[in-house]
Amino acid sequence: MKMIKKMLLSAALLMITGFVAFAAGGRYTAITFSAPYNDLGTTITAPGQPKQSYDLEFNDIGFGIVSCNFNRGLIKPYSSVDISFTQTYKIGSLKLSKDDLKTLDTTIWKMNALFGPGFAVVDTGSMNLLLAPGIHLDMIQIKQPDDTSFYMTFGLGLDAMFNWFFADSFGIAGGVGLSYDFFGISDRSLSSQAKQTNTEYKYTNFTVIPRIGIAIKY
Repeated sequence: MKMIKKMLLSAALLMITGFVAFAAGGRYTAITFSAPYNDLGTTITAPGQPKQSYDLEFNDIGFGIVSCNFNRGLIKPYSSVDISFTQTYKIGSLKLSKDDLKTLDTTIWKMNALFGPGFAVVDTGSMNLLLAPGIHLDMIQIKQPDDTSFYMTFGLGLDAMFNWFFADSFGIAGGVGLSYDFFGISDRSLSSQAKQTNTEYKYTNFTVIPRIGIAIKY
């Protein structure tokens, strides 16, 4: 189990490194405050057992970095990464507040990343509107006193970022990220127990990430 968790974490870190490296050297970066919302759908199928389906909902606060290379012509390498910490957590009809999570000694953190081509739909010099469709990755860790769960989901997403530069190099950034992940893995789905019992875990993940922050041109 520990090996599986290390593999998941290593894969996530490698993908983040690749995302950021691809967009490095650009002329635009935004450092943002974000408030992600996730709805992680889980379906469990086991021989001789009724199918189980439930949703995990997360409301977070966090921070992120958006980068786009304006030196690459029409199609501009784009990446965004957000790290966030869950404030409210809902399992089915059970809703846990931040205080509830603290009482239960439970911490939840998430990482969202998007990588793809960026397009400046509007660019007047002082203002621009970026649209970036791409590949989306989400990683979730739920740490409890007696157990730690990992999830990784993959799919497609779209970022929209509006930037207003009131000075040569600085401005205000705001936008939103939307994504739908249709494939996922977890420590449970990769466990030997799941293989021995022929239990299948399927995940979907819908994410909305509002962002506001500081834009930098260089």
